Amino acid sequence: MTSTTDPMWHQLIAKIIKTREDDHAFRARVSRGLVESTEHYAYPYVLPYAKDSREHRALLRAAAIAASHTKLRAAEKGESQPIGKTLAQMSFIRASEAGVRINADQPFPDPARPDVFSQRIASISQVPLDDAALAIDRLLTIGETLDRRPTVDYYRLTRTLLHWGNGISSESLTMRRSIQRDFYSGTGRHLTSTGTPES
Repeated sequence: MTSTTDPMWHQLIAKIIKTREDDHAFRARVSRGLVESTEHYAYPYVLPYAKDSREHRALLRAAAIAASHTKLRAAEKGESQPIGKTLAQMSFIRASEAGVRINADQPFPDPARPDVFSQRIASISQVPLDDAALAIDRLLTIGETLDRRPTVDYYRLTRTLLHWGNGISSESLTMRRSIQRDFYSGTGRHLTSTGTPES
């Protein structure tokens, strides 16, 4: 999924996806990059792939998320979608596995009955990078408990975190709000019983 014109961090994400299930020491060290207090364990594995120091924090968080969630298969060509859509699918699957009736013509998730996914997504655009990464990580952890799991595009997730910004510029706000827009851009009709978009 990488080419010679891709940014260096693409090589890192590809390496994580390829080795995370077999190289437990590598996965453990990279996973520690999720929080500031332990991120130094991930430095030798992650920082060489950063373009410059401005990418360090976001790349550490994204790499940690990609390394940690081995039960969530990485999206392949043709399966790529924004993280907000993936989280909406997880919310849908979780509701359907719990026997919740979903009206196909109503928005999903239902804003009148927010689930754990909706609650975390509601304010994600207003939080700093570290809090956003933790929220996404926790939601993916819930996603790993599902019987059916959508794929995760770890490249797009990394790009989202790399462009998280300060929450003030229009570019930063657009990137931050994209998770919410993608999460809420659907109805029950747009999701099948497997939690994937209908063709």
